[in-house]
Amino acid sequence: MLLFANRSKSTSLWWTTFLGWWRSSAAQANFVIGKIVMAEEFRQVNSPETLRSFELCFGNIETILDPHMRIKERVPWAIGLVRTGDPIQYADMIVESA
Repeated sequence: MLLFANRSKSTSLWWTTFLGWWRSSAAQANFVIGKIVMAEEFRQVNSPETLRSFELCFGNIETILDPHMRIKERVPWAIGLVRTGDPIQYADMIVESA
């Protein structure tokens, strides 16, 4: 499990860049995204445009919404932590391999 903690100034640019790299590289042979876990509060506080941009980036990857506090409880078991600097509220996510 990887935890992506967003702290960048560009709306989902980091995620688009990550997925672009992942889809076009040898990483696919070694890492298959099984699901993405995000805070359910993400949908409550962000604009429809932001929600759509994330959904487009995720494609057909299973996305689960959990309470933000539950996601925080999972952090100690993450294999890696990526801090991007994205200011989007509750956009932190856990990416689990398949």
